[in-house]
Amino acid sequence: MAELPQHLMKNISDSEVEVLSWSAKSLELQLLIEKDIGPESGVIKFCGVGFVHMQPRISLEGVSIATSEAKYPEEVSPEENESLYILHESWGREFYVVAESIEYIKNV
Repeated sequence: MAELPQHLMKNISDSEVEVLSWSAKSLELQLLIEKDIGPESGVIKFCGVGFVHMQPRISLEGVSIATSEAKYPEEVSPEENESLYILHESWGREFYVVAESIEYIKNV
């Protein structure tokens, strides 16, 4: 089962996230994240992306991984090698990325 990068999750509440790039050819989605606490910025990189339900810019409360099909939205059905990543917006909405992996690259 996939795991979330620990350094991504540190001080993630009230972060600003925006789509940096999307490539259907390489199946890669990159999100720029600006953490309010720290302050810290970096890139969330999803690889092997099969589905995206995302707005161009959101305030992020947190990220989780769906652990059972009961949490999957109707239109989402990850393959065996994929995970459903749930991006929890600060105002209660949820956005989804189905991908094979996630990584966080912290800007120095």
